[in-house]
Amino acid sequence: MTNELSLKQQKAVAALLDTRTIATAAQAVQISERTLYRWLNQDAFRDEVKQARRAAVAQATARLQNLSSSAVATLEQMLTDSVQPTVARVGAVRTALQYASRASAVDDLSDRLAALEKEPQ
Repeated sequence: MTNELSLKQQKAVAALLDTRTIATAAQAVQISERTLYRWLNQDAFRDEVKQARRAAVAQATARLQNLSSSAVATLEQMLTDSVQPTVARVGAVRTALQYASRASAVDDLSDRLAALEKEPQ
């Protein structure tokens, strides 16, 4: 789909992912906010932004899932080593495992939704 976008628009898509505000994204690409808002009202541009955000979230999700094994190993080490400060480590491990679990649930829902969308109506 990026073939439909100009180079400046492609840079704007990347800037929207890398910055916190539309104003900052517009500034990074050296366009006006008004131009960026106008582009965001165009289907092709808006779709490209959505696709880029989904890809970024998928990458982050994969990284979290990869961390879950390390989190379990850390939890195991912490549980068997009474010298380690447990409160902070357990909190970090719990957080990593919760996010990995949520990421898996989102992946499962995404797969189920894709399967439903493929079914004839």
